Amino acid sequence: MGNLLCIYKREMPSVGILRSMFQKLFVSTSVKCIFKRNNAVTQKDVDKADTVLLIRPQDVLSLKIAEKAKKVGCFIIFFMDDDIFLLPETLPSIPWRIKALRKSLNLSDIILSSSPRICTKYKGMTAQNRSGVLHTVVSEEELGLVPEKKQGSRCVKLVYAAGGSHEEFFMKYIFPILSLLDKKYGREISLSFVGVHPQIDLAKFSFDIDFYKGMPLMEYRKFMREKNFDIGLSPIKNDSFSKCKYFNKYIEYTLVGIIGVYSNCEPYTYVIKDGENGFLADFAEDSWFNAICKAIDQEKVRNQCLKNAVYQLKSEFNESKIREELLKNVPELKEKRKKERGCPSLFSVHALYHIYNLADIIYLGVFYMTRMGWNGLIQKVKSHILDNKINQKISP
Repeated sequence: MGNLLCIYKREMPSVGILRSMFQKLFVSTSVKCIFKRNNAVTQKDVDKADTVLLIRPQDVLSLKIAEKAKKVGCFIIFFMDDDIFLLPETLPSIPWRIKALRKSLNLSDIILSSSPRICTKYKGMTAQNRSGVLHTVVSEEELGLVPEKKQGSRCVKLVYAAGGSHEEFFMKYIFPILSLLDKKYGREISLSFVGVHPQIDLAKFSFDIDFYKGMPLMEYRKFMREKNFDIGLSPIKNDSFSKCKYFNKYIEYTLVGIIGVYSNCEPYTYVIKDGENGFLADFAEDSWFNAICKAIDQEKVRNQCLKNAVYQLKSEFNESKIREELLKNVPELKEKRKKERGCPSLFSVHALYHIYNLADIIYLGVFYMTRMGWNGLIQKVKSHILDNKINQKISP
């Protein structure tokens, strides 16, 4: 039986998704898996582990633990679901974090990612030149909760569910066409925002516009199903960073009975065929207007797209298939590693946690202060606190 130790710096969606996935994937295997924050990892944890999974290890503490685990014979897996080496200018790229991330990748035996582009790009930097794509698992239970759509003449409900940092994408591609949609459909449509609150003058539009705060994943799915939205919007940038993301939004929307209109680029073009399991829009306002109108007007096509999307999740993202692919890419997960010696003390390593945490806070404070001013910094802190509360609710 192989023991897998998954370490991370803080609770975040990536951690919650992996934890949930591995609970499903390994329940019927010989792999025993535990998740721990890096500041809670002990010598005993490393001694027991045969494999160590580093989840987005952009911190010195994770690197130091990985170095000690490697020396005592652990197999090391590097997991990254965003191209953190290539952050946009609007996000802080802390030098010591990037250095730790690179060193962690270099000492890892394999890189796993939800993005094929990331796997191809970075596998050459791993110790064994190996990579594997790790897709999200969708269970039969989750698919059984997808609401069925009935044809009718009711108001078509549009929704934009995203994090606050995605507001700019909405403002660039969707906001300019809201007046055209209002002119064409009026109160035949409605628009809701979940997790994001763009500044919109509600008095300028005749259709209903609502705003809802972000929420933990299970609460979010229950809310979205109860609201019975019809069409979900998901514009992204056509740049290298966005292309390395995962098509989570496609899975999220499908699981709550929503058909999506997505940007016509990777990662969405990996899984979406226009008019078959969703709608694609190019990077122009008129393309977004036409795609949204097509989704609104063609109810039968929209409902068939949802059925096709559900079938795709059932056939391509089931537990059995994802487990088989993972163990094929990383057979070491089932192996018991032979260790010549135990892990040395982690006391001095843990002291680094507090030092670098303070350095991170100072760097981030200066970064946002210089770009956004005091008000922007305060809003960023509030947003960070809210995200932490949501993520803590997700964690066990």
